[in-house]
Amino acid sequence: MTIKIFSPQNHQIFQRNDFNKSNVIFSGFVSNEINEIIIEVSDKENEQCLTSVTIDIMQDKSFFSSVEIPSGGWYCANVCMVKDGQKILVDSRVFAVGEVFLAAGQSNSTNYGEERSQQTSGMVACFAHNHWELARDPLPGAHDVSEGGSPWLFFGDYLYEKLGVPIGIAITGHGGTQVKEWLPDDEFCGQCEEKRGLFNWMMLRLQQLGVRGCRAVLWHQGESDAGNGTAKELYYERLRNIITTCREQCGWYIPWFVALVSYRSPDSCLHISVREAQKKICDDAIAFLGPDTDSLVDENRDLQGAGVHFSLKGLENHGQMWGTKIEKWLKNHKI
Repeated sequence: MTIKIFSPQNHQIFQRNDFNKSNVIFSGFVSNEINEIIIEVSDKENEQCLTSVTIDIMQDKSFFSSVEIPSGGWYCANVCMVKDGQKILVDSRVFAVGEVFLAAGQSNSTNYGEERSQQTSGMVACFAHNHWELARDPLPGAHDVSEGGSPWLFFGDYLYEKLGVPIGIAITGHGGTQVKEWLPDDEFCGQCEEKRGLFNWMMLRLQQLGVRGCRAVLWHQGESDAGNGTAKELYYERLRNIITTCREQCGWYIPWFVALVSYRSPDSCLHISVREAQKKICDDAIAFLGPDTDSLVDENRDLQGAGVHFSLKGLENHGQMWGTKIEKWLKNHKI
């Protein structure tokens, strides 16, 4: 006897809607002659049963059901078959309903931090390659092969403490990229073929998450454009193109947050043209304003303050700055 569960995956986080709920998909396939299965959803901590649903097996031996679940978790879904009038537990999955975010950009959006960190809440999961797991550094999913620390475990811990719901993160960035290298393939104007396809890489992750399957895209990029002297107007038009094309291909108006980012070293701190372009994107209501991470200097940077990447302290402050922005924004939305 075989039952294959497609959804939910272990540690999958479903994006909650404006009514603080989500329609959680239970789907899979059975290989033997059974007519129905029973799925019992309970709170993992106190084992209180939230709901029980009986699902008929279709002719092709697949099953599917959408069940409304309130925000929270972790939940435990016990999958049972009925044989000779007895319920038999055949599989179980842990999942949650909370907030999911996608991060894109260059190295400081991926795993280039000086030290790896660990989450403290146990309530932060990551999504990459169509797979969910508990988040730990280095996070999977970056387009590059970065293996250091990220700000996103701190971000997730902070938001979980403030919002009380599990947090999901999907990273898609690539170190050392300019904004032009994130343009859709038919408009790609980068010189490094290794970086071609970044836009599609990001879009694949969004499509895997599904329509309204995440809360927002968090964009952290600008250091390379600052170093190359990208003009304000050019940066603005390229990022605007990326955001609007993303929304067109997603089929829904996904919110974007754009950080103010241009810092390269203590001798090259602020690049006004890039910062002004990022701010204009937000002033023109194309995106929401993210954190000003150019303010993270000295002990917040690696190489004893001389580097472009973040120290462990910098990763924590970076993550919490993003968390503060998102927390404040969500308070102005119906949740």
